[in-house]
Amino acid sequence: MSFATVDRGTAIRIEAQTRNSANVLIDPATITCQIIGPTGSSYFSQTAMTNSSTGVYLLDVQTSESDAAGLYEVIIRATSNSLTSLLRTDGFRLE
Repeated sequence: MSFATVDRGTAIRIEAQTRNSANVLIDPATITCQIIGPTGSSYFSQTAMTNSSTGVYLLDVQTSESDAAGLYEVIIRATSNSLTSLLRTDGFRLE
Protein backbone atom coordinates (compact mmCIF):
# COMPACT_ATOMS: atom_id res chain seq x y z
CA MET A 1 0.00 0.00 0.00
CA SER A 2 1.41 3.41 -0.86
CA PHE A 3 0.67 6.43 1.27
CA ALA A 4 0.42 10.04 0.17
CA THR A 5 3.23 12.18 1.52
CA VAL A 6 2.25 15.69 2.56
CA ASP A 7 4.03 18.57 4.23
CA ARG A 8 3.16 19.44 7.80
CA GLY A 9 0.73 22.37 7.86
CA THR A 10 -1.14 21.03 4.82
CA ALA A 11 -4.88 20.31 4.69
CA ILE A 12 -5.82 16.72 3.87
CA ARG A 13 -9.19 15.55 2.53
CA ILE A 14 -10.29 12.06 3.54
CA GLU A 15 -13.14 10.51 1.55
CA ALA A 16 -15.17 7.35 2.11
CA GLN A 17 -18.06 5.73 0.26
CA THR A 18 -20.63 3.38 1.77
CA ARG A 19 -22.37 0.82 -0.41
CA ASN A 20 -24.83 -2.01 0.12
CA SER A 21 -24.40 -5.59 -1.10
CA ALA A 22 -25.72 -4.54 -4.54
CA ASN A 23 -22.93 -1.93 -4.72
CA VAL A 24 -25.42 0.97 -4.45
CA LEU A 25 -24.35 4.04 -2.46
CA ILE A 26 -26.24 4.23 0.86
CA ASP A 27 -26.13 6.33 4.03
CA PRO A 28 -25.25 4.45 7.24
CA ALA A 29 -26.59 5.55 10.64
CA THR A 30 -23.13 6.86 11.57
CA ILE A 31 -19.70 7.05 10.03
CA THR A 32 -16.53 8.01 11.88
CA CYS A 33 -12.88 8.54 11.09
CA GLN A 34 -10.09 7.90 13.57
CA ILE A 35 -6.51 8.94 12.86
CA ILE A 36 -3.63 7.34 14.76
CA GLY A 37 -0.35 9.26 14.85
CA PRO A 38 3.16 7.87 14.36
CA THR A 39 3.59 7.28 18.10
CA GLY A 40 0.46 5.11 18.24
CA SER A 41 -1.61 7.74 20.03
CA SER A 42 -4.86 9.16 18.71
CA TYR A 43 -4.44 12.24 16.49
CA PHE A 44 -8.19 12.59 15.82
CA SER A 45 -10.52 10.30 17.70
CA GLN A 46 -13.72 9.00 16.13
CA THR A 47 -14.47 12.24 14.31
CA ALA A 48 -17.80 12.27 12.48
CA MET A 49 -17.52 12.77 8.73
CA THR A 50 -19.60 15.16 6.60
CA ASN A 51 -22.15 13.68 4.19
CA SER A 52 -21.57 15.35 0.80
CA SER A 53 -24.10 13.18 -1.09
CA THR A 54 -25.75 9.79 -0.68
CA GLY A 55 -23.07 7.37 0.49
CA VAL A 56 -20.18 9.85 0.11
CA TYR A 57 -18.48 11.22 3.23
CA LEU A 58 -15.68 13.74 3.65
CA LEU A 59 -13.41 14.91 6.43
CA ASP A 60 -10.97 17.79 5.99
CA VAL A 61 -8.02 17.61 8.37
CA GLN A 62 -5.74 20.59 8.84
CA THR A 63 -2.31 19.42 9.93
CA SER A 64 0.00 21.65 11.92
CA GLU A 65 3.64 22.56 11.45
CA SER A 66 4.22 21.14 14.96
CA ASP A 67 2.69 17.70 14.18
CA ALA A 68 5.12 14.81 14.41
CA ALA A 69 6.61 13.65 11.14
CA GLY A 70 5.82 10.07 10.21
CA LEU A 71 3.04 7.71 9.17
CA TYR A 72 -0.56 8.42 10.24
CA GLU A 73 -3.12 5.61 10.04
CA VAL A 74 -6.70 6.45 8.98
CA ILE A 75 -9.48 4.09 10.14
CA ILE A 76 -13.05 4.62 8.88
CA ARG A 77 -16.00 2.80 10.43
CA ALA A 78 -19.71 2.85 9.55
CA THR A 79 -22.61 1.72 11.72
CA SER A 80 -25.97 0.61 10.37
CA ASN A 81 -28.67 -1.51 12.04
CA SER A 82 -26.50 -1.72 15.21
CA LEU A 83 -23.63 -3.34 13.27
CA THR A 84 -20.30 -1.58 12.88
CA SER A 85 -18.19 -2.29 9.81
CA LEU A 86 -14.61 -1.36 9.08
CA LEU A 87 -14.84 0.47 5.75
CA ARG A 88 -11.25 1.27 5.10
CA THR A 89 -7.82 1.63 6.60
CA ASP A 90 -5.51 4.01 4.87
CA GLY A 91 -2.90 6.52 5.82
CA PHE A 92 -0.66 9.42 4.96
CA ARG A 93 2.89 10.41 5.75
CA LEU A 94 3.71 13.85 7.16
CA GLU A 95 7.13 15.32 6.42
